[in-house]
Amino acid sequence: MGADRTVRLSPADLALKLACEEAVRAAGGQEFVAREAGYAQSRISDWCSPNTAAFMPLHVARQVEALGAGAPGHPHITRALARAQGAGVSDPAPAADPLHLCQWLARIGGESGDLLRALADGAAGPGIAAMPLELRRRIARELGEMTDLLGELGHALQREDSP
Repeated sequence: MGADRTVRLSPADLALKLACEEAVRAAGGQEFVAREAGYAQSRISDWCSPNTAAFMPLHVARQVEALGAGAPGHPHITRALARAQGAGVSDPAPAADPLHLCQWLARIGGESGDLLRALADGAAGPGIAAMPLELRRRIARELGEMTDLLGELGHALQREDSP
């Protein structure tokens, strides 16, 4: 018998499910992750599904995020957990010059473009509530990535070991 697929999750839990789905995709997909983690593909699917109450165990989340290292938005699950607690995740600063503003401008410009494209895709509609769920998730993900990046910049600017 399969998992109950009629569950209604809170927004925070939905964000975590979306992060798990993105992390699994970044790690190589459900079948690859299932083989690497030693679980059935259907179990991985349940952990990523917004319609089930099952969540990925932390030891598997750690493994999935390691498999997806370097992918855009990495570490997906860690970022979602941190946001749910009102915190952020700082990426390591570039080694050569952690405060080189040209690098920050490029990163912020890229993230801004991603966020604005997602918002523009929904601008023609009647409002947020009428947007398709997938588009709302995409906008929320892009907004979260922008928030994380701005938090990283704020942290870098406040470092006491800066020249």
